[in-house]
Amino acid sequence: MGNASTSHDAVAIPDNPNRLAFVRYKSMTTVTGGFFGTYNEFFFQIFYRRWHFEVAVRYNDLLKFEKRLIKKYPEQMAHIERLSKSNKLFGSHDQRFLDQRARVMVKFLQLTLDAIPDPMSESMVYKFFQFSAASFHPEYGRKGKEGYLKKSSGGYIEKFSNKLGDYIRVWKWRWIILHDNCITWHKDPDSDEVLGCLQIDHDFGVAQAGRVISLKTGTRRLTFFAPNDKVAREWVTAFQEMYTPRIHRFHFESAFAPRMKNDVRIYINGCEYYQAAALAMLQAQKEIMITSWKNSPTVLMTRAPLPPLRLDQILKYKADQGVNIYVLLYKEVEHIGQGNDSFNVKKKLEELSPNIHVIRHPNKFMGGSTAVLWSHHEKLVIVDRYV
Repeated sequence: MGNASTSHDAVAIPDNPNRLAFVRYKSMTTVTGGFFGTYNEFFFQIFYRRWHFEVAVRYNDLLKFEKRLIKKYPEQMAHIERLSKSNKLFGSHDQRFLDQRARVMVKFLQLTLDAIPDPMSESMVYKFFQFSAASFHPEYGRKGKEGYLKKSSGGYIEKFSNKLGDYIRVWKWRWIILHDNCITWHKDPDSDEVLGCLQIDHDFGVAQAGRVISLKTGTRRLTFFAPNDKVAREWVTAFQEMYTPRIHRFHFESAFAPRMKNDVRIYINGCEYYQAAALAMLQAQKEIMITSWKNSPTVLMTRAPLPPLRLDQILKYKADQGVNIYVLLYKEVEHIGQGNDSFNVKKKLEELSPNIHVIRHPNKFMGGSTAVLWSHHEKLVIVDRYV
């Protein structure tokens, strides 16, 4: 496979009915200057289930990748022809040679993905292709660029957080993933735990100053630091291509486009709604999210002929099963007669289980917040981000 003079037929990729991921060659560019001097960069498209993404690969990086694969998967790699380590002088890289090399690289990548069991879950594979363990969660939708950036803490426009890092700037390397309508960051590519999330809205904007990238939305301003100017430009381009088409003001000043063919049910009274909400929460597998202006933990959710169940009983039952429960309460203006009692509600719910997390918001007169004359009035129950 390493002989650059082989014919096009010699690098044809055999069919595989069990193929999970597909590799396609897109283009090649010559990069001049920088740490590596002048080199060729080949761009490939990877198609996996309903996701597709693009990666840039240098031939020398592919040789190193091959070496690591042979060490870990000697039996599987024994059936794949080795890449050629011989190379032309860079100045003699004509187009025919580069086209042939691209075909060789495509074949090697495709056969490698075919040979490795469950390749998209293999740490070595997803690090080479610049994706991660958290790339293919179905609830996040379309996936964009991924990679390491140094991220600054803080940046909240309404400073409601009690974390020290929101007041004293702390820089840490984080694995950044661009999703369909949000940006998430993780400790490293092997971790699928979301350390933070920035929701994209119609106030989104991005700017670059050298290696520094600044993002802003209606709720937060984030600052990232890239390894060099080239990487910073690539990230800015990725941010713009991924999110600029989404920045519109839709009907009723919404930041999000209407979605058709939704499953919507209309309930005539509170009895029907409470029963439906209770049944949905009882089926939760991962998480329950609740927002409320006023919350009564002992409210009765079901009535005859069903067994009577209170909200706190349902939440404790699911939390004890390992379901994470997040509750956002309106923090009332105290001493003016609002009887929300959010402090005691928070205390009671969090005493039920360590898997129940409650936030009272917004803070009044603290942390720079001026949110006095408005309140959370949404009433939502979200189960596994589906119901």
